[in-house]
Amino acid sequence: MQLGVSIQSDGLRNDAELEERKKYLAGFWNVNDYLNFLKSHEIENIEIRIYKREETYKSFQEAIEMIWDKGFELTIHGDLTGSFHRGETFSELYPSLKPII
Repeated sequence: MQLGVSIQSDGLRNDAELEERKKYLAGFWNVNDYLNFLKSHEIENIEIRIYKREETYKSFQEAIEMIWDKGFELTIHGDLTGSFHRGETFSELYPSLKPII
């Protein structure tokens, strides 16, 4: 069995204000400290919650690389609202996830 924690995407954005991030990082001042805390409590998986299609990978790159560097598995909880066209590939639906996939 794996234990995981969901982190609202705004808590991981490098362009979000500190007070906004802290709301989603259990009051921690930065992602690194929060991830270290989770790791020390045997959490193995981090889910980025509500990763919107229009988000840019660049906004999350630092946090995602930190998650991987610390040995966590990564799960993306995507938001597929809106309209789609038959035959679109996942990469076309969610272009910002290409670097992650």
